[in-house]
Amino acid sequence: MQFHEPTMAIMAAAIHTALALVLTLTIRRRSEVPGGDLWCLGMSLVATGLIALVGLMWIGLPGGRAVFNAGVLAGFVAFLEGVRRFDGAEARLWLVPLAALAGLVISFGFAGEGMQATIRVTLMSGLLVLASGAIALRVLGPGAVEEQSARVVILLAATGLGGIFCTRIAANLLPGGLNANDATTRVLCYAGVSVLSIVFSFGCLLWANIRVSSQLARLARIDDLTGLANRLSLTELLARQHARWLRSGRPYSVVMINVDRFGDIDAGFGAATGDRVLLEVAKRIIGVARADDVCGRFGGDEFCILLPDTNVGEAHVLAERVRQAIGEEPFVLADGAIAVSVSIGVADCMVGERSHAVLRRADLALVSARQAGGNRVEGWQPPAEVPSPISEDDTGPLTSFLRSPLRA
Repeated sequence: MQFHEPTMAIMAAAIHTALALVLTLTIRRRSEVPGGDLWCLGMSLVATGLIALVGLMWIGLPGGRAVFNAGVLAGFVAFLEGVRRFDGAEARLWLVPLAALAGLVISFGFAGEGMQATIRVTLMSGLLVLASGAIALRVLGPGAVEEQSARVVILLAATGLGGIFCTRIAANLLPGGLNANDATTRVLCYAGVSVLSIVFSFGCLLWANIRVSSQLARLARIDDLTGLANRLSLTELLARQHARWLRSGRPYSVVMINVDRFGDIDAGFGAATGDRVLLEVAKRIIGVARADDVCGRFGGDEFCILLPDTNVGEAHVLAERVRQAIGEEPFVLADGAIAVSVSIGVADCMVGERSHAVLRRADLALVSARQAGGNRVEGWQPPAEVPSPISEDDTGPLTSFLRSPLRA
């Protein structure tokens, strides 16, 4: 079966142009996908190189082969740097124009046929193998478990592309093998690269989608101002801790923290200063909390600490340390120094109640601390028994009748 090489080149150029458009429309402008702009740039450069190659085949475009080599090589390096940036490393942007320059030098330095063509194809294929191998090694590194499927897809695409270029080198150098400059070999190369580019683009989109979904799930449970757990996350963790206590009998405690007279700070200095005060409170809470403690912002100026394996006495000690850490040193902000204090309520788990009851009791203790003047720690106390309205000294006939048992 014979394939028309210019037609296959047009097909490859159309596929890569479409892939560049898809990547640009889906991930380039999304700030939560670092490296997405480099993936789009890489696919656009490869598409540009293939379009120049089509122009060379159909109309003899001057410099078409040089633009093809420079575009493909720079595109693969852009893919590599996009993967590096997406994976948390610094992108070496200077490598992209350097790769394009290398492609131009190779094209013009070995522009002839025969041995020069062999050297040109070998050098270009060797550099593309290095770029593909670097991408494969990058995605083989450690990463989040949920992202492994996307990494595998990109690994397969990079390995396949490296295999194609290794085959071209072997065809060039091994006697009796395929001719790397044969039309059939080039057609197979166009087809293989096009298919694997589709796989690579799918892997990039899958990776970006998984990353964005993970970030959204995380943001749904993180307070955007302080970076602490939010109310939803706190209540879920509290329910798990309560279930753990029921199974193992290991106690836990809850500490509720409220900034004293925060409304005056917000009204007097502005909402921006109020936000900075909350952020500083969160930092000081984290500075005191232990490694296993869960710190969260319950809402507004109210914070919460979930203390696993902690009885109420130990929780009271930690709460006092939090109070001192916040109240002893004023908050130095751009507007000046502001003295801030907090009221704190403490409660621990009790037999026969649900997890939300622990929060309720800690909140009642917090109310007691505020009513007592603030800047203090209060533990939850059971309500005092209400005395009977009937006096023990009242011995009148009606009282005696009410106290006496019923008689037949």
